[in-house]
Amino acid sequence: MKANRKISEKTIAIIVLIAAIIFITVIPFETLVGKPSILGAVITKVYVRPIEVDNTCNITLGENWNLICIACQPENKSVDSVLKNISENYTSIHTYDASDTIDHWKSHNPDMPSWVIQDLAAINEKSGYWINMDHNSSLRVNGVISSPNNIPLIQGWNLIGYPADESKSPENAFSGISGSYSIVWRYNTSTGTYPYYDPNLAGGTIKTITKDRGYWINMTIGGTLWIT
Repeated sequence: MKANRKISEKTIAIIVLIAAIIFITVIPFETLVGKPSILGAVITKVYVRPIEVDNTCNITLGENWNLICIACQPENKSVDSVLKNISENYTSIHTYDASDTIDHWKSHNPDMPSWVIQDLAAINEKSGYWINMDHNSSLRVNGVISSPNNIPLIQGWNLIGYPADESKSPENAFSGISGSYSIVWRYNTSTGTYPYYDPNLAGGTIKTITKDRGYWINMTIGGTLWIT
């Protein structure tokens, strides 16, 4: 009886070992334990769910062209809904989609008849927008700001927003893509000039990156800008 019991336990151990070998063979090892980093440590995949905080964005708009970001995202993101409090005071709004190689520019004109299909239908907090104003005004939008947030960037020019509640220096705001971009431009409506930041010179005329302005950024290689 003892011999049969020993054989049975040994057989079970062999079966378990074979099953483990088959399991590891079928499922890649990196899937089980994560991919090793350059330091040799094992990194597991972590998925971060953004935290949404209620916020109000007040954006000062001057007569003529303004380059803005609408960081506060309301439940209804349609252009007409987001811009309702300046609906009688702007002539058009435009954005630049770097990923659309056929037609980069998207626009919305509030004076077009309702049956006209316009290619800018909704406002995205990750994009920058050119808006042409008839008169000085202020856009107020109630919504949420998500943190962390990320903006995919492709090689070449990208028109982006900066959806963060806290303003930062250009060095800090773009530290995550350091070495991947050559210059950042902003537009000053009151002077008609383009303040800039050049990372190669560690300086320029842009001193802070804020949630109410849009930015042109020229990427030397593609990347992702994480905003916290």
